Amino acid sequence: MKTKTKILQGTTLVLLIASLVFLMVQNATLGDGEITQWWLLNYKSLVRINIAFIVLALISIWIQNTKNTKRLSIWRFPIMFIFIMYLGFTTGGCQCAVGYFQQAVLFLLGNERAIAVFVVFCVLLFLTYVYGKVWCGWICPLGALQDYLYLGRFKKLKNAKIFQIFRTKTAQIVMRSIQIFAVVALVVLLVVKQMPWFCRYDPFRAIFSLSVHGTLMWILVSLLIVSSMLIYRPFCKSFCPMGFVLNWVSRIPGAHRIQINDATCVRCKRCAKRCEMRGIESRKLNYTCIHCGECLVTHCKSISAK
Repeated sequence: MKTKTKILQGTTLVLLIASLVFLMVQNATLGDGEITQWWLLNYKSLVRINIAFIVLALISIWIQNTKNTKRLSIWRFPIMFIFIMYLGFTTGGCQCAVGYFQQAVLFLLGNERAIAVFVVFCVLLFLTYVYGKVWCGWICPLGALQDYLYLGRFKKLKNAKIFQIFRTKTAQIVMRSIQIFAVVALVVLLVVKQMPWFCRYDPFRAIFSLSVHGTLMWILVSLLIVSSMLIYRPFCKSFCPMGFVLNWVSRIPGAHRIQINDATCVRCKRCAKRCEMRGIESRKLNYTCIHCGECLVTHCKSISAK
């Protein structure tokens, strides 16, 4: 890892820890008469997401420096489970990346009450630039839930035809095209309705809050569960607006990404077969890479997270 990158990542981690300490000290020193309604509504959420961001930074640094890459695969699922509980079930699904995107758009449209979430949105963009898309691969409860539901990773099912169909290049192009349309449609709805429209029909929120009401919501939840069993992270690939934005952040020159050295690549395709996001094309990682580290488990010398 280059010295400048180390300095930027280290400085960012220190600032994240400092901001968490500041929030906690500020909350402890406020008197009863000084605690505003805004602070009551946002304090716990800000602390929760700040802790998640610190863990994000530590995971990225760990990925870059670990020599035993098998640990990545071993620890990823327990960490995802923790965040399914921490940012999913304990909040009723109300603290998610789609919500950050919606509130950011609403803030830009003039809703000043969304400023706290807008700041979180901007910080996540910056962290993705500095550390890679660790949020998507390790932290996001929406992605983690889909990861747990996917059946195509099991050896007895992995080569079944139905899973192979959704791994094809054509399938990936179709899902990316659907995502572009979905993001544009969501932005238009936000502009017209001036409200977080997706929250009303969010199947993840229904699951995390353990309250599925109405025929439409049962259909959406069932569709999510069944599609997640057959397709690796279908919501991430076909809808998630935050994932779409972070994909573009990873394209910015200098953004931290896992790299494949074309000069030393022997074209064994082990990394491409390991990547369920289908993020490796022609010996290059495309912008859909979620920094899960599965390609690093192959011990291929041409792949590096530094």
